[in-house]
Amino acid sequence: MRFLLSFAGLLFVSTVYAGASVTSSPCTTMPSSFLSDLVKGEPSAQGTLWQMVKECPQQVQNLGNSSMERLVVKGNLANWQKNLEDVIRRDYQDRSLDQQESDFESLAKILGKGPNDAKVRDLIKQSKDSSAREKACTAKDNRDDSLGKARNQGEVGWCYAFTAADLISHKLKKRVSATDIAFGFNQKDPTILGEKLKKAMEAGELLKKNRFTLETSSDGGLTTEAINYQTAKGVCLEKDLPSDETTMSSLKTSLDELDRLKYQMEKDPQMCQFGAYKASFARFPALPLRDILQTAYETDYSQVMVKLADKNCEGKRVSMKGIEAIEVVVRNEKTAQEALKMVDSALDNKSIAGIGYDMKVLGDEEAESQSHASSIVGRRYNAQTKQCEYLLRNSWGDKFDDSSPLENDKGYYWVPRSNLKRVLSDVTVIK
Repeated sequence: MRFLLSFAGLLFVSTVYAGASVTSSPCTTMPSSFLSDLVKGEPSAQGTLWQMVKECPQQVQNLGNSSMERLVVKGNLANWQKNLEDVIRRDYQDRSLDQQESDFESLAKILGKGPNDAKVRDLIKQSKDSSAREKACTAKDNRDDSLGKARNQGEVGWCYAFTAADLISHKLKKRVSATDIAFGFNQKDPTILGEKLKKAMEAGELLKKNRFTLETSSDGGLTTEAINYQTAKGVCLEKDLPSDETTMSSLKTSLDELDRLKYQMEKDPQMCQFGAYKASFARFPALPLRDILQTAYETDYSQVMVKLADKNCEGKRVSMKGIEAIEVVVRNEKTAQEALKMVDSALDNKSIAGIGYDMKVLGDEEAESQSHASSIVGRRYNAQTKQCEYLLRNSWGDKFDDSSPLENDKGYYWVPRSNLKRVLSDVTVIK
């Protein structure tokens, strides 16, 4: 007896057989050699049996004129049910498996039993819950003028600050400066940072690398803490303290030039480099060069950038009174669900959410993991894939990303909910 055709093989055979040979439903006109061919293990007969399972399962329950034929029928059905369990166990990733569930239920009715594996029963339940959730994925697009076009963090590790700036901007309805947020957060503990810089200076690392900014001012950070740290003093607007890459001077270049300026000022107070002049004009437009030089000369390394930002934004800061960021950290399945509920709640309430995640979800899923932060500003149901998708606003500029398999445009990416859930590390929203 050969009734062990795999489920994948069955689908292929049934499709081909139905398309090429069957002109009417076997539920009304059964091929004369069907049962004998089924006993022989003929793929075409197995395709017919599967068609009957889908179209007239009640007839399949009494199919077979002999004990051998009935045994073969049930053997095929039991094998397909087991294969379906394997498919569900392997393929389920918090997304609907409507077709597999439907097939499984048809087989279960005929055989009079459901899945043997408790894990599969749980996955089917999760899939049904997911299916209902996906279909409830109402369209939202909460972008507004305060966000502006997608920002560009360039080569600095300020994704968290750009995400924080997006959340604050959307709340205040004013485009705020990511530079201000990053300077404040990365230099909030001057004692520790000062010691780090002092040791680097003594070891000659700052001169050798010429990367003081990359190692300190442009380090990464935490979105929630950055927002809450900024609350006390308010925030500077983007127009007063620019953050994006500019044609005149890139963000990283500006910071590096300003760091070199501090070092040169200690060596020769009269020295004025053209690069530092460009950097000062691009990043601190409200400050005359003489003020920048004096601040660089008088201020400790650990506080140069934040001191310049404070002087530049003096009298211009916007109050953040009443603003508080809250966070859900993803540790397991339960907290992942809670985090996505927080995203959905923010979108439903005309707000946006910040997320920490593995950036490989935007491109090569096989790439090395790397933490990143972005904003979620919208949501939609994709009828073609039957999945809920989130509109992710990145900070890599407003160009089309042809290296990503995701649908994207001008710095925005449509990310399937199931994909995002696998790589999500935390979610931040402003209350």
